[in-house]
Amino acid sequence: MAKLTEKNILDYRIGGDTLNDFALKYMVEIPRIYQFLNNIRTHDSVGTEQIEPEPYQIKVEDDKFYVRNKTNDAWLYLFDAAKNGGMRSDSFGKQSAGNISSRPQVGNTSGDVYWDTDNGRVYMWQSDAWHLILSLHIDDLIGHDDVLTKSDLSVPETGALATAPNKLVPLNANGVLPVNVSGNAGQLAGVNVQINKLQDGQVLTFRTASNVWRNEDKGVVGAGKALAIKDGDTLLAEFSGDEAVEFDTGRTAHENDENAHAKAFAKHNTSADAHANIFEKVQSIAAAHMYNFYYRSGQFHTDAATRTALVSPTYILVNVGGNGYESKAAITLDISKDAAWDTAAQEWQASHAYAVGDVVYPTSGHTTYYYRCITAGTSSTLTPSFPTTLGSTYNDGNVVWECQLDYTQAVNRKGKDYYVYACADGDALKLVVSPNSTVPTKYTADSSRKIGGFHCLCADVGTISGHALSGYVAGDILPASVWDLKFRATSENEGMVWDGSQWVDIYLDSWNGSSLVSAYGGVVADGDSTKPFHGELFVEEFAKVKKHLISRDQYVAFAKGSNEKTNIKGSADANTTGGHVDTAGRRMISNIGCEDCCGWMWQWTSDISGHPNVSTSNSDMPGGGGQTSSSEGDHWLNGYGWQNDGRSVANINIDGSTNIYGHSYGALSRAIIGGRWGDGSSCGSRSVAPADLSSSRDGGFAGRGASEPRAAIL
Repeated sequence: MAKLTEKNILDYRIGGDTLNDFALKYMVEIPRIYQFLNNIRTHDSVGTEQIEPEPYQIKVEDDKFYVRNKTNDAWLYLFDAAKNGGMRSDSFGKQSAGNISSRPQVGNTSGDVYWDTDNGRVYMWQSDAWHLILSLHIDDLIGHDDVLTKSDLSVPETGALATAPNKLVPLNANGVLPVNVSGNAGQLAGVNVQINKLQDGQVLTFRTASNVWRNEDKGVVGAGKALAIKDGDTLLAEFSGDEAVEFDTGRTAHENDENAHAKAFAKHNTSADAHANIFEKVQSIAAAHMYNFYYRSGQFHTDAATRTALVSPTYILVNVGGNGYESKAAITLDISKDAAWDTAAQEWQASHAYAVGDVVYPTSGHTTYYYRCITAGTSSTLTPSFPTTLGSTYNDGNVVWECQLDYTQAVNRKGKDYYVYACADGDALKLVVSPNSTVPTKYTADSSRKIGGFHCLCADVGTISGHALSGYVAGDILPASVWDLKFRATSENEGMVWDGSQWVDIYLDSWNGSSLVSAYGGVVADGDSTKPFHGELFVEEFAKVKKHLISRDQYVAFAKGSNEKTNIKGSADANTTGGHVDTAGRRMISNIGCEDCCGWMWQWTSDISGHPNVSTSNSDMPGGGGQTSSSEGDHWLNGYGWQNDGRSVANINIDGSTNIYGHSYGALSRAIIGGRWGDGSSCGSRSVAPADLSSSRDGGFAGRGASEPRAAIL
């Protein structure tokens, strides 16, 4: 039967079948359905609708059952449409079993069957005799004498030879026939093999004169076919195959003049660039072995497409631990991948041997944490429940793990500095990224060298039209923060970006207890901080870390891209640095990544000026925070003379006295820039107030450092 499908389909659409159409189609379709049902009952295939069969369709024809095959190209006969499938009748003889002696002498004419359990033979009674119809006995198999059996083989022990006569011998595990042969069997290609006193190192040789294979020394075999090494017409060495020959290809052993090596190079390389290629390599490696040598073909840079990948120059030559290493291709370090980091973390494995320093992450995937092996051993068969408290430990089998931050996760990278190390990986150079500022994990001071670094964005920038960092997210690499040994600041590079002519601090500086630092989340250093600052103290403390206050001109340039004519959200002192938004919800960040340039704190600059009194009467100096000789208060000028207590260069509550660092003629003022938290539309990249005393102590005045390039930009 073909597939059962509806043929007379009703059209219910508007303007479709009429009631008469419905009746006609119904009258035609119902007989077809009954035809299908009757065909199913009889496994028939009559009718005009039943031409093409289907796979596995059943039919009965001429009292025979058939089934259609899977490929639907043939009918397969199964059995007759008769009782017992037509295989036997009810009068079929009985079946019985037992030993051969118990078999009946005669059977009935219907065909009794008897199973001889002694010999594994089955007999049927036919035509007044027992006939063998099935046997499991080898002797009943016609041609059994020609069948190969296990007893026809001889399989010797390993290392032994087959000795049993008239047996077949298989090749052993090494593909060798373990048997001694003689006569016609001792031939190769129909030629007799004659071996006499076989010696170590001899070879099998065919000789046409005697038409045999025989063992001979290599020297005899190779006579007249020696390998000759010549320099022009001069024979340098000859190898016959019979004895060892040594030859110094460098020729330094027998050439004593100062050009011996150069001549040797030329002898074995006749190309036009022979000397150039050889000596370029020699000079490169020699240079790299010089202490602290570092050369690269260009600068490290970020991959703008991923924003998490750092790309090295195409060529690097560097000294690491006193040895020279070379890299001839650009290397991409994607800090969102384990392969970029010094930890080289792997997924945890059960029953695995771990060494101290090995780092793993859970089988469920990366979380906020890594786990570093601090006690070597073999892990458990059970999946560990790793802790999520930084610094806590976990016993796994006899391995002890310590919980550490996983820096492939952006949340752990935001607002932090990272370092690029050149590491000795056997004879090769390997670059890795590490949060460690001295030695990377899994390496030593002798096997690694810090050659660069970068800073990661502290908070999402969001979408800012026309902004260079629009779309960047926390944990991405700040492109302007990338540095290396040939492109860096005179100061340390942590928390700094390049503005095109100098390195500037990303954040307003904070006091870490011993020095000023540019750090995300630091408590800003100002006139009211735990260690209070004025303009003069910022100058002194920045000098200790090889920095200086920014100039107003430089600020105008690197502050571009920051919020303009707005102040910080909440119009209040934020206290800690970085990641802020303004009153419009826009990130307070410049195009190169400098945070909080406008609208949080006034920032001291290196721009100074003198302000003598404009009249002979006493006058109040603008910019509050002036002082008398005994306490803070208004600062008074007395004509054009010396300020005998140095009140514009010292502050009694910061320096301990106003008469400690010398006097000033007139008053020293220092420009401040950017605007602070309550200045609203007055804030911006060109905002400036040039009249405040350099000694003013004000909780709204902060500082930002800058540093000159340490080396030429190559």
